[in-house]
Amino acid sequence: MKLADRTPEQRPSAGRAGKRGVRALQQCVCASLLLVSCAAQAVLGEGLASIYQAQQSLASTLKAEPGAQYSVYTHSLPNGTVVREYLSRQDLVFALVWQGPAWPDYELMLGRFYDRFATLSKQRRAGQVPTDTGLVVEMSGLMGALRGRIYLPAQLPEGVTPGEVK
Repeated sequence: MKLADRTPEQRPSAGRAGKRGVRALQQCVCASLLLVSCAAQAVLGEGLASIYQAQQSLASTLKAEPGAQYSVYTHSLPNGTVVREYLSRQDLVFALVWQGPAWPDYELMLGRFYDRFATLSKQRRAGQVPTDTGLVVEMSGLMGALRGRIYLPAQLPEGVTPGEVK
């Protein structure tokens, strides 16, 4: 018997079928958000664990150089770009520096600071002077030889100057 030939009492409830579809869609969206949040672990403003999570996401090789006031973790990316992350003794990534043939994955590396970075980048492209003093962004270079530095001035360890972050 075709659906059109059934009486209203014999037809499946559109409400029940619709609710099942909505519920399945909600479950898919929740699962997708969970996967995205797990894969896109931020490092700027985060701790050591996020450096290792970024290593997996970036498929990079990682080298650690401990120092007196901070440690430097260097990611060598498959595309040839090198990203250095500066980790304070308080377990906080306070700076990122990179150079190479391609820009790093900003959204991954900056996490919760990505929106501020995007705003600063738009201001620069529009010829405006960036107004956010809590996040310093410096980028330069030509295609194939790109470099940049992003740091949180308020999070620099005591006695460390911006000039040391290179």
